[in-house]
Amino acid sequence: MMRNITGYKAHWASGNGDAVLSKNSTIYYYNYDENNFTKIYRFKYQKPFLGIINRGPIERFLRGGIHHVIKINDNYVIFFDRRIFTLHGGKINSVFEIETCKRPLNVCYNAEEGSIYWGDYVAGRERLPINIYRSTNFGKDWEIVYTFSPGIVRHIHNIIYDKFRKHYWILTGDTDAESGIWETSDFINIKPVLSGNQKYRATSLIPLKEGLIIPTDTEVMRNYIQYYSYLDKTITNIKEIPGSSIAADRINEFSFVGTMVEPSSVNKSPNSNLYVSQNNKDWFELLSLKRDILPVKYFQYPAISIPKYEDNYSADRYYFNIRNMKQYSGVLIFKKDEILEIIK
Repeated sequence: MMRNITGYKAHWASGNGDAVLSKNSTIYYYNYDENNFTKIYRFKYQKPFLGIINRGPIERFLRGGIHHVIKINDNYVIFFDRRIFTLHGGKINSVFEIETCKRPLNVCYNAEEGSIYWGDYVAGRERLPINIYRSTNFGKDWEIVYTFSPGIVRHIHNIIYDKFRKHYWILTGDTDAESGIWETSDFINIKPVLSGNQKYRATSLIPLKEGLIIPTDTEVMRNYIQYYSYLDKTITNIKEIPGSSIAADRINEFSFVGTMVEPSSVNKSPNSNLYVSQNNKDWFELLSLKRDILPVKYFQYPAISIPKYEDNYSADRYYFNIRNMKQYSGVLIFKKDEILEIIK
């Protein structure tokens, strides 16, 4: 039966089917079979009073808590409070201060080369240089590997490694001119593959052998799950979705797309949805949840998102984050059989 872990956020699903979760400023190792938590580490805010007031709606208002966690063996890289921590054996080994933005929207880990990438996610509308950062020693040191000149893009939505083509996709936003999907293998030569239109504005995509699944993230046009063909360079709408896509991933035999409530004259639905597909052509609604009553302008967009999964993940359980919904909150976990029942 579907399991709901209220008050937590899932960051990393390990290959054995367990996960790394967080609550407020503390991270935990979650053992699925025993349904219990082991505390890993409690982080402290740079401003001590934030550790006291960052609870419930205030934490949502301030965008507090732990943002990203990557776990490899007993090593952790954690993004928290404008800093990047490395953690081993319960001890902090290094700290990197993020000076150009509050936090990245997404973080990329490439297990094949052991590299971590993230890009500036600048919330304001001021045109600034936008950097991409890389660590090759699991978060101990960081270098800028590429900089978009001011005005080219507003911020980086995501960086995704394509195992089929052995290169990276860089997703940028937000205006037509700033929205694009860029290709690079070395972060020296970066070229736009799809750009200049809201249908190329995405926060995530799913690389396939013969193309890409691209769910759109826009509040000024209708949103779709799209398919881009490498063969004929065309993009096709597969399924209309009622809100902006916040996450997409392929896990085992399933592809998932999660949406958020980003109200506009086009996006009018009060629900966030989660879609699933086995063949990347036929998509089914796995969840449709109504937003809670707090104003989304100040208390974050309600959303259904997907944590990172370890490369060798093969367990029959699937973790999703439910943010700011009436019916559920925290982490929802589906078993494979429950998903197959909906698809059938």
